[in-house]
Amino acid sequence: METAIKQEVSPEDIAKRLTELPPEQRAAELVKVAKEMGLKPETAAGEPHIELSDDQFTRLFSGMKEEAAKVVKEAAGEAERKYNLNPSDAGYAAEGVVATALRRHALKRDEDKIIGKRFASMVKAMANMPGAHDQYKRAVEEEGKHMQRHYGVETRAMSLADDTAGGYLAPEVWETRVYESIKKHNLARKYCTLVEMTGTEVKKFPKLTTGLSAYTRTEGAAGTPSQVVTSQFSLAPKSLTVLSAPFSLELLEAADPNVIELLTKQAVIAFGIKEDEALFIGADSQFTGLMENSTNNVSMDAGKTAITNINFDHLFDLENELEEHYTPDEDTENSGGIGGQAFYWFHRNAYNALRKLKGDDQYHMDIQTMIRDRKIQGYGFKRVPNLPSAPAAATRFGIFGNLSYVWMGHRPGIRTTMLQEGNVGGVNLATTGQYALRWIEFVDFALVDDESLSYLKTAA
Repeated sequence: METAIKQEVSPEDIAKRLTELPPEQRAAELVKVAKEMGLKPETAAGEPHIELSDDQFTRLFSGMKEEAAKVVKEAAGEAERKYNLNPSDAGYAAEGVVATALRRHALKRDEDKIIGKRFASMVKAMANMPGAHDQYKRAVEEEGKHMQRHYGVETRAMSLADDTAGGYLAPEVWETRVYESIKKHNLARKYCTLVEMTGTEVKKFPKLTTGLSAYTRTEGAAGTPSQVVTSQFSLAPKSLTVLSAPFSLELLEAADPNVIELLTKQAVIAFGIKEDEALFIGADSQFTGLMENSTNNVSMDAGKTAITNINFDHLFDLENELEEHYTPDEDTENSGGIGGQAFYWFHRNAYNALRKLKGDDQYHMDIQTMIRDRKIQGYGFKRVPNLPSAPAAATRFGIFGNLSYVWMGHRPGIRTTMLQEGNVGGVNLATTGQYALRWIEFVDFALVDDESLSYLKTAA
């Protein structure tokens, strides 16, 4: 059994740790402090917190009542031992957790069918099949009632019409799943500042290049004026396209949940990877990636031309390259009221090289602390697959700073079009009677302050 190691933490230390964090992270930090002091945070209203394992979920959703009963009994026994409950209370708590899981699973299956009907009706409508537009309208209305009943969301006005960018807007339930998953697993939507651009081709924003300065002045002498200098940056969403693998219309109409899961996973992976690539590297000459920036470059020492040459001095220099208001602590405030926090952004190979640094057979980095807190030098670090894993000489490969200074312009809604002819994935759609869906979303990225990020590059 794992034994908690109690530590003494003074009120002053707790206050200091909280002031170093943005408001949204302070609750989690309090929980961490409680664990360090050997305390167990209580659940709301004194109710036990019961978690089901992956194996229990699989058995629960197998459709066999005996398995569901076994899962309830196992969860009740665990709650009884863990929270010192009597058998009756433990049983009620376990039944509640299992019932909630089953309701969510049933809701997901219903939504899979709604998504399948929407996609199938869109495919038929785009193929101009008889009665297709009436079927499409009924599918949209069914989804609208579902969204209103379960989420209190009104169906958007454009849902009953062709999208102006071509094709149809994707089902809202499906689109929500895709964006929620992207935000959980990818970086652009999670850390950048999102700017909605509904019905807008281009938005132009002012960009401060030189601010006001304060000067000393002797009595009666004129003050020294300073001039605010601004430039302009614009967001012009460009298309990112995902093409599905071929499938039969019959399979989609049946709304087999496995097909919906496959379509969702394909879209999440493809859109997520491409968004992050556009943010960090740039893509297809349409986007200017962060690694193409020429401001605040930190070069490694002469002869250090490989990612394995990275050391902690380089991280110190990256931090030192930025003004204090870009890396706020209790003594400074965020510049311009922009939230978020500074991170190190590198490919995992860079962190692997840092972990291996040692002298006199002692690793320089406290590996246990780094893994537990996911921090280096007090700043969080993020592994970015898109960044160079083996950069050439004189190549940028890492970033330090707050990605909230990057604005991500996006037009809500994923556009869907259907392909009936041509070859997709080696399959001739026309001869096999199969279809492929093409999804398009519109996004753009702009760094609003060039001084907010610093970049590490290998030696020339």
